[in-house]
Amino acid sequence: MDADALRETVRIELPTGFKVDELPPPVRIDSSFGKYAATWSAEGGAILFKRNFEMPAQTVPVAQYAEFKQFLDRVAGAGESPVVLVK
Repeated sequence: MDADALRETVRIELPTGFKVDELPPPVRIDSSFGKYAATWSAEGGAILFKRNFEMPAQTVPVAQYAEFKQFLDRVAGAGESPVVLVK
């Protein structure tokens, strides 16, 4: 696997009249394959989503493929957590 890294901040403006009711808890995944962290916060009529992903260049042995896939699946699913808004 080639090395990969991502540092991203996304600001999503809330629709008029809506406010945040629930935010997902912070996510932190530390593995021998890489690291992932994500946070959500409400700031001035917007949701701020921040995430960091780091995966060093590596060779994944066939015997560890299931564990590696589980790490990637957890990372992919972490950003799919719902934010609940109320009017």
